[in-house]
Amino acid sequence: MTKKYAFVIVGNWSVLFLLTLPFSYAVLPSLGKFITETLLPFYNWISLSFFGIDGTVYYASSDSIVGFIQAGLLLLLSAFVSPFIFRSKRLHLDSYTSVLHQVLAFLVALFLLKYGIDKLLLHQFYPPEPNTLFTPTGMLSKDILFWSTMGSSKTYNLFMGLIEVIPGLLLFHRKTRMLGAFISIGVFTNVFFLNIGFDITVKLLSLMLLVASIVLFAPYYSRFSEAFFGNTANQHQINISFSSTKRLFIIKGIALLLIIAETISPYISLNSAKNYEINSIIGSYEVISVQGDSHELPLNDLRRIHLHSKGYWILENQDASMHDFPFHFHPSTRTIAVKSLKIKLHQDTRSITFSWMEQAHEIKVRTKKIDLNQLPLRQDNTHLTLEGMLQSGN
Repeated sequence: MTKKYAFVIVGNWSVLFLLTLPFSYAVLPSLGKFITETLLPFYNWISLSFFGIDGTVYYASSDSIVGFIQAGLLLLLSAFVSPFIFRSKRLHLDSYTSVLHQVLAFLVALFLLKYGIDKLLLHQFYPPEPNTLFTPTGMLSKDILFWSTMGSSKTYNLFMGLIEVIPGLLLFHRKTRMLGAFISIGVFTNVFFLNIGFDITVKLLSLMLLVASIVLFAPYYSRFSEAFFGNTANQHQINISFSSTKRLFIIKGIALLLIIAETISPYISLNSAKNYEINSIIGSYEVISVQGDSHELPLNDLRRIHLHSKGYWILENQDASMHDFPFHFHPSTRTIAVKSLKIKLHQDTRSITFSWMEQAHEIKVRTKKIDLNQLPLRQDNTHLTLEGMLQSGN
């Protein structure tokens, strides 16, 4: 009974946490975002009263103070509600734990498939940004260095993507759920310690996904222990009864379709014509000459211009210092809006010139686009022998 009680408390907590994440979904309802924003004044009162932190700034991030407050309150709520579930005469406990287990499997599968497909399509760990390639390693934060290193290898992204997609699919069927939950524990243990070691700000989310995976595996532990270690099944094991009714089959099918739709929907917008135009100008440009003096932008000792895929115009000086400014690209006019400036792009076979007007004076920055694929970090090669690596110069 103690194990089943702990299963219900932690299971309820995991489900509530994953359902109330303040995420904006493309297909699934953004219920968690609505709940978090509704309760944000209360969360912020706790944050200001006990921690002296304004929790409204980063509330939608995993490791925000609001995220930890919400997780703590949900644990208290689960601990408070669970005794009533055990004592309820109308609610059959075994049926409740089975439904809880099923819902948790769908939620963990959602995150496994979403992040797994992101890796397979190189959307989560994308190739290093232009400015990152020219930033000294010692100047990079650990999380950006990790992200850039991961993004430089398509092979490892493919491997990690499959390691997440496979258990995500296994969780949908009761006969393969034990294996899916077991693999998920390994996946999220690795992810959690990567987030700790490289100070990546999804520590709380990865920890809760690890907890959820352990809860999913808990009902199978006795069977697993008996099969691999010869231990006799404990009489206090957690029993999960599975139904194979047509209704459950339909629910699982709908859930799987919604999850797949959620994971692939972002790529529909990414492949739009507008994004293709933006991607065509993303890159690094070596400065050849600068004509005119700017009062809006630091052009003195300008060495390179980088256009970041997230919409940042970055100016690099000779001493490797960088200044970044948000920009908006207008494909129809081939102009970039930076601050109050409208910067025109003039491109020929050999160079690209950025020109704009300031105080009735025209400023021109003539550049040559750098072939980033020739840089060592963009060389996604694998050498079977040391001699082959040395001959390639890597």
